[in-house]
Amino acid sequence: MLGRALIEHQRLYALTGELEDELAEGEVPVARMREVAEALDEHIRFEERTLFPAGGGTAEHVNAERDVLVLVLAGSATVTLDGEDLPVGGGDAIVIEKERTRRIAAGPEGVRYLSVPVRLPKLGISRAPTD
Repeated sequence: MLGRALIEHQRLYALTGELEDELAEGEVPVARMREVAEALDEHIRFEERTLFPAGGGTAEHVNAERDVLVLVLAGSATVTLDGEDLPVGGGDAIVIEKERTRRIAAGPEGVRYLSVPVRLPKLGISRAPTD
């Protein structure tokens, strides 16, 4: 399941990069916007129903590479940072600094949140180098 989530994250980064490029060129890429919206909706449903159901959550871990912004869209959760529990609910946002031990546990009614890596370099698809 985690492998699927990571692959979907990569696909979403690639799609949004393509969308940004098209917008920068002055295009109105309706089909691309629809593709991004459908991929994001499908991914969010997978995360909230399968990966992080009510009462579930992420395992405790440390992200040593980057800070992460977490925006709670609906429901509630407990964010545990270095052993300290922080309750969050719909509309709350928190920046989790890199190198902090963290865990997110869904509240009794579940949680829907958006996690955005901060200072993430733009991902792109390129051709394989030729020897």
